[in-house]
Amino acid sequence: MLADAPRLQKFVGRRPELDAVTRDVPGPRTFVVRGVAGIGKSSFAAKACEVFRGTRNLFWHRVRPWDTRHSLLASLGDFLSAVGRPGLRSLLAHGEEGPLDTLFREDLNGTRSFLVFDDAHEATPEVVSFLRFLKDTVAEAADVRMLVLTRRALPFYDRRDVTIRGLVREIDLGGLDAEDIARLARL
Repeated sequence: MLADAPRLQKFVGRRPELDAVTRDVPGPRTFVVRGVAGIGKSSFAAKACEVFRGTRNLFWHRVRPWDTRHSLLASLGDFLSAVGRPGLRSLLAHGEEGPLDTLFREDLNGTRSFLVFDDAHEATPEVVSFLRFLKDTVAEAADVRMLVLTRRALPFYDRRDVTIRGLVREIDLGGLDAEDIARLARL
């Protein structure tokens, strides 16, 4: 589900950051990429999806100010249904609210998924709270990774999640170096 993802035509640099997100090694599986508008956060995530294409199930959601916890669950339910796990979607279709969190955790586990949330700085407090739930769910789910793109820090995790528990890795995107700029100009 990559309808909102940008189509890459050019991509240079950012190899250490890309390796950190796409390399299959133990460690954090939630990544927060921060940077100013236009620095290349969405292109970075699109490149990560390109690397994962064919090996992981890919989900991309552009966060909007009108998103709610329910709308994100519905979108994730559609995604999980497409990968053969229709439980959450079915429960939502019948208007049942009870065990949504439990069912979502069960359905997500083992899906080899890569979840991208672009423009997360647009999130309401309700959606930030949902991102906190997702961070904890991804930590427990086998073979699932999450990438959150934002212009500023978001309170869905704290320093303990980064330094002590090792659940989150922060990546601050800055400008390209001179060599990468020259390479981009040649493309």
